[in-house]
Amino acid sequence: MKLRSLLLLLAILISNAPAAFSEENGDPAKTAPILAESAREENSPVEDEAADLDYIRAKNSIFEQKYSEAVKYLEKALKKDPKSPHLNNEISKVYSLVGEFDKAVAAAKISVEADPKKVEYRFNLAEALTSAKSYAEARKEYSKVLELEPTNQRAGLLVAIIDSEMGDDAKAIESLSKLIRENSDNPIPLFYRARIYLEKNQIEEIGRAHV
Repeated sequence: MKLRSLLLLLAILISNAPAAFSEENGDPAKTAPILAESAREENSPVEDEAADLDYIRAKNSIFEQKYSEAVKYLEKALKKDPKSPHLNNEISKVYSLVGEFDKAVAAAKISVEADPKKVEYRFNLAEALTSAKSYAEARKEYSKVLELEPTNQRAGLLVAIIDSEMGDDAKAIESLSKLIRENSDNPIPLFYRARIYLEKNQIEEIGRAHV
């Protein structure tokens, strides 16, 4: 376990067990915040210090796959720093993990509004919309990712998959063929294009690997 996580754990133990500390060892109420503060990252993406400590606790909960607990810590952090794009982006991901898709979308939109050109936030919004089965909106967001980062193959692939799921196989094949030309070493676009051809009973097209 990293030193920062150990320091945070020790701070939590102290705050929960003050009887274990005598006067000689100092005041636990004062010691715990000092230890927790030392656990903060020097260049944390969360500006508010109190919110950042809850964010650290949330990250530990996520590492332990305690997602409901992580949501509580992140919601607590957001009460202290409600406009934080990073916190909203992180809680959006965890909301998706616990099946709260509407909340995931709402939080992701706050992040995108704060920093529309950040690919990570835009991509996360697209994924949240996909989880919420808002495929048309998700496609728009993946397309915006491609406007910001034209070489993002994952976004290109997901646009094509959504096109196929929405019944536009021709557009999906066009997008997948473009991805294959750009990176013939990636088998995933080739697989999805072959699947579309197979579903359309166009077996002869499957062997067209790089065109």
